[in-house]
Amino acid sequence: GFNASTALVTLSQIPLFVYPVLAGSYSDLRAVGALGAANRILAAAGRERTVNRVGPDGKVETVTEKVPFFEYSTEYNDAAYLAPLIEFAKANGVFNRSLMQDELLGEQANLWEKVAASTGIMQHQAERYSRETALNAAYILEMQDLTGRQDMSVKDFVKGLEDGDITFTQEQARAAAETAVNVSEKSNGPIYAAAGPIASMGNFTSLVYMFKRHPISMMNLIAQTTKRSAGADPEDRRIAQRQIVRMLGVGTYRFGCAYLPPRLCIAELPALVPDSRRCRRPCARHGSKVSV
Repeated sequence: GFNASTALVTLSQIPLFVYPVLAGSYSDLRAVGALGAANRILAAAGRERTVNRVGPDGKVETVTEKVPFFEYSTEYNDAAYLAPLIEFAKANGVFNRSLMQDELLGEQANLWEKVAASTGIMQHQAERYSRETALNAAYILEMQDLTGRQDMSVKDFVKGLEDGDITFTQEQARAAAETAVNVSEKSNGPIYAAAGPIASMGNFTSLVYMFKRHPISMMNLIAQTTKRSAGADPEDRRIAQRQIVRMLGVGTYRFGCAYLPPRLCIAELPALVPDSRRCRRPCARHGSKVSV
């Protein structure tokens, strides 16, 4: 049902994880530009659908229908350069309807189900927005690398793709699409339970973590990135180091020291040690005792 805080937490995926993953792999400036372009791609998604249906005379007819706003998706963007991404993403179930969308489009048996379905639009939109933003941004950045146009601004690069001035091969487009799907799932957590972390798949833990797969996935992402930051491959190690610094940096800026791993909060340890110089009798400032 309606839960604004859950939707806002879902949207925080973009600065907390999507941006660090992209910035670490490419650059901060390009990541910001790509996220802006990704938003414009979603905004340009078609508001109408051409569908085939059986008409009153029993023959198949083609009609154009307007769609509700919770169906807006990159899947229906008609830009030619996005076609390889959309095809690959559809084949891998990225655009499959979520549980919430199924509720919205299906029939509700009673008033409570109708209320729950209607008020769940916010969470559904937040999740789709975060996943498709990561998908679009990663596709643009990887395509820019594969075509050797890193010297261009992201805005100019996207405009070149839209105008047809920048060309690419199908192999490049497929490679960029594969990277984009991987980044979208890694930075937002897997859509399907079968693709979740091992910790959430046991006979008992699958029940314990039934509604905790997402935080477990994000903890797993931080752990895996930290492990890669000390790996043998110099290039991957450099990328992972850039990513983990941004993940922890953005999180700390947003939530404070509590977001950091314990080993990074050593400066807080002295506060746990008794000190004879501290207050020993009640006082308004400390709520404890004052030394005499």
